[in-house]
Amino acid sequence: LLSLEEDTLLHTFLNLQPELWNAERTVLTLWLDPGRIKRDLQPNKRLGNPLTKGSHYKLIVSKQWSDAQGAILAQNYVKDFVVAERDMLSPKIDDWKLKIPKKGTTQPLEIDLQEALDYILLHNAIQVVDEKGNKIEGSIKVNPKEQSFLFTPTTPWLMGRYKLQIEARLEDLAGNNLNRLFDRDITNHQTRPSNQQVFERQWKVE
Repeated sequence: LLSLEEDTLLHTFLNLQPELWNAERTVLTLWLDPGRIKRDLQPNKRLGNPLTKGSHYKLIVSKQWSDAQGAILAQNYVKDFVVAERDMLSPKIDDWKLKIPKKGTTQPLEIDLQEALDYILLHNAIQVVDEKGNKIEGSIKVNPKEQSFLFTPTTPWLMGRYKLQIEARLEDLAGNNLNRLFDRDITNHQTRPSNQQVFERQWKVE
């Protein structure tokens, strides 16, 4: 990781072993060091935040990094980005906007999340059930920028009530999940986490 001045930033990412790959080994998750993000921890006091609001950075994947077959990239991959303001709000499922499909079709349920959420968890922490609690089989497609997704059922929708069941571990890009903030003031009772495991959002097919 480079700053705008082309300086290499040290101690930015958490050195995890083993690395956080998905099952297909196609997605690698990099964690910014939590000790530098969470205020009042020693790494944060000593080194400051790993990234600074408003600053420009480059994430560089070296072309020398080989795949499982030993092949290397044709060139370096460079991603430029600017750091936004610290996110101190948990995702709010009541704010999600749902476009409801029609009965007798396999139209997708379209969900506008109002913010970017974790790509992997969107695939694994959400399911659709009918009014009897039976899981609706189908597939999830997360749209670019992770701000919306589609749930397409395997069989046509029946008329009736349905629920989205969302596990509390669903996170935004800052690590805030449905129960608690990633970086919270433990002396503030208003930020005390809840223990709810699953959140629900009801909707109806007509």
